[in-house]
Amino acid sequence: MRIVWMQSAITIIKVTILNGFVPLNRQYDKFTQQEFDLLKFRYNSESIEYLLCDFYSGNTDSILSKIQDKKYDSTTISKEYYSIINEIMKPSDCHASFIVGTWIPTGSMTKLGVHPAFGFQIGAKSKKWSYDVAFIFSGSVSSNLTYPYRRSSHSSWEVSDHFVNLYLAFETGRDIVKEKHHELQVIGGAGFDGFNGIRTNEDEKSAMGITYDLNLGLAYRYYFTRSFYMGLRGKLHIVDYKLSGNLNMTSPYFSLQMSIGGFEMSVKNRYLKGLQYKNDR
Repeated sequence: MRIVWMQSAITIIKVTILNGFVPLNRQYDKFTQQEFDLLKFRYNSESIEYLLCDFYSGNTDSILSKIQDKKYDSTTISKEYYSIINEIMKPSDCHASFIVGTWIPTGSMTKLGVHPAFGFQIGAKSKKWSYDVAFIFSGSVSSNLTYPYRRSSHSSWEVSDHFVNLYLAFETGRDIVKEKHHELQVIGGAGFDGFNGIRTNEDEKSAMGITYDLNLGLAYRYYFTRSFYMGLRGKLHIVDYKLSGNLNMTSPYFSLQMSIGGFEMSVKNRYLKGLQYKNDR
C-alpha cells in the first residue's frame, strides 16, 4: 500500500491508495519526487508547505534541521518535534566533575593566606536543576613557609607550617541562563567544613575546628558538546570555627574554582542525533 499526496495546494490533500507492490527507488518514487520538487516552488521558501514538499521531493534531511528555526515555532510540526525532544530530555543525567581552585579567607583569617584547593563532584542534573555531593581539600605543608594561627587558649597568634581544610557538602544549582554553549547557574550548598592549623604532639591540644558550611554563589559552564564542559565557580562560605572550642577565630571565606566535567547521556545523544537536534536555543 502506498499513499500518494497529489494536489496543487498542500492544505487540501487528496489521498489515493495504491494496492500491490511498488518497487522502492524506481519509476514511481522518481515520479512523486519530481512532482513535489515542482510543487514546492508554489510556496514561500520559508513556509511549512515548502518544507514538506522539499521533504517529499527526496531532501529528507532538511526538514528536521529547518523546523528548529524560531520562525516555525507556531507550526504544528515544530510543536510536535519539540514535544518529542522534551520527552527525550526528561530523564536525569549522571554528572561528575573535577575541581581545582583557591581557598580565600576574609576578616580575622586573612593572615592564613590563599591556598590551593582540589576536589570533585558527583551527582545528577534534571532539566534546569543540578544536585551534587562535593568534596574539596585545601592544604599546605612546608618547612619553608609558616602560617599564623590563633587558639582559644591563647590571645596571641601561633605559628605553624601546617594547613588543612576539608569541605563536604550537598550542593544544588538552578539554571538562570542557558543559551547554545553557555550556561549560568545560581548555586548553593550546605554541609560540613573541617579546619586544622597546628600539628600537635601528645602534650598539646589540636587546633581543629569542625563547623557547618552554608554557601551561595554563581557557576558558569561552557559546553564543548552536550555532555562535556569547562566552567568557573565562585562562592561565599559562611562558617564558624569557634564552635569546636579549639579556635578563637572565624570569618567567611571565598572559593574560586575551575571545573571540568561531563554527563552520561549516550542514549539521549543517540536519539537526538537521529532527530538532528542542534541545541542552539
